[in-house]
Amino acid sequence: MSVYRLYVKTTLPDGTVVYDSGATLPECSLTSPEMCDPVEFASLQELKDYAAARGETPRECADVNEVWRIVSSGEQPAAGIDTSTMLLIGGGLLALLVLTKRRRG
Repeated sequence: MSVYRLYVKTTLPDGTVVYDSGATLPECSLTSPEMCDPVEFASLQELKDYAAARGETPRECADVNEVWRIVSSGEQPAAGIDTSTMLLIGGGLLALLVLTKRRRG
C-alpha cells in the first residue's frame, strides 16, 4: 500500500500560508492522530522534499474533513483527475468509438 502525505493549505490570520500535513500510515486514525506523523510546513517545496525523503506521495486535500475521510476509509487518494472526470472521458471515448464503427460499417 502506498503512503500519502495528505496536506491542507491554510492561510493564517496574518496572511502567512502554511501546509498542515499527515501521512496515511497504517497506525494513523482519527483517535490517534499523532500516529499520522503530523508536520506543518512553511512551503510546499519543504513538504514535497520531506515526503520524497520518506517515500510518500504528496496529495492536497480541500479541507481536514477530506483528510479524515481518506484516512478512515483506507482509500487511495486520486492523483490529479478525479473519478467523475475519468468517467466522463471514458464515456466520451466510448461514444466516439461507437460512432466511428457505425460510419465505417
